[in-house]
Amino acid sequence: MFALCVVVILQALSNTDEFKNLDRDIEGSAKRWKKFIESEAPEKEKFPQEWKNKDAMQKLCMMRALRPDRMTYAVQLVTFLLQTFFTAQRYV
Repeated sequence: MFALCVVVILQALSNTDEFKNLDRDIEGSAKRWKKFIESEAPEKEKFPQEWKNKDAMQKLCMMRALRPDRMTYAVQLVTFLLQTFFTAQRYV
């Protein structure tokens, strides 16, 4: 059931302009993606290839599709990074 949900969400994402060919890239670069997906903390890893250049919200969408079990940690990490950035900007 879990794997079916991942496939359905991944296909839906791949049908958008922002994530066009994501599903094909995962199939074609399975070794790189496997390392990311099987990581204990994928939210701390860089996404493979050009996918690492996506913005924070797009990365959260991919994380939701690939590792929904890690969403809480991913959102906490993004929140921390944003707070750190905006706090630093006040002192510049």
